[in-house]
Amino acid sequence: MLSEAFMITKEIALQDFEYKDGNLYHKIDRSNQIKVGDLAGGVNSSGYKLVRIGGERHLVHRVVFLMHHGYLPNYVDHIDNNPSNNKIENLRACTFSQNRCNTPRYKNNTSGEKGVVWEKSSGKWMVNIQYLKKRTYVGRYLELKDAIYAIRAKRKEIHGTFTNNN
Repeated sequence: MLSEAFMITKEIALQDFEYKDGNLYHKIDRSNQIKVGDLAGGVNSSGYKLVRIGGERHLVHRVVFLMHHGYLPNYVDHIDNNPSNNKIENLRACTFSQNRCNTPRYKNNTSGEKGVVWEKSSGKWMVNIQYLKKRTYVGRYLELKDAIYAIRAKRKEIHGTFTNNN
């Protein structure tokens, strides 16, 4: 996680930046290179936008959340999983576990569905779900479509609005 040593406030963020459609724009000239109205920040290797405030790097989605809600939660979730979509309607406060619920499937997933794996020994699709560090066995299914239906129903039950079926 990036440094949060410099405590930013809503007032500091609003003084330094203007929010427009998910982006932050400078409200103060910072040097010969940064002028009022310039798009603020850059992008890190994970696709998250960053800005400098008080000499420290801050994630833009957290600054946008702070500007709109007046506080910084421990975690801010991108509803659509796009780290560069910092529109306020795409951001929500969450816990670590809720944030993990809304992650997409891993690239090496072979079933095409989170929580569904082929179990060679039984010749069936095995379904498990994890929440709050607890793994729950859902079942084994002959048909992939049945396994997908089962995991999606269980995911909706356990993860609620943080369900991600992508």
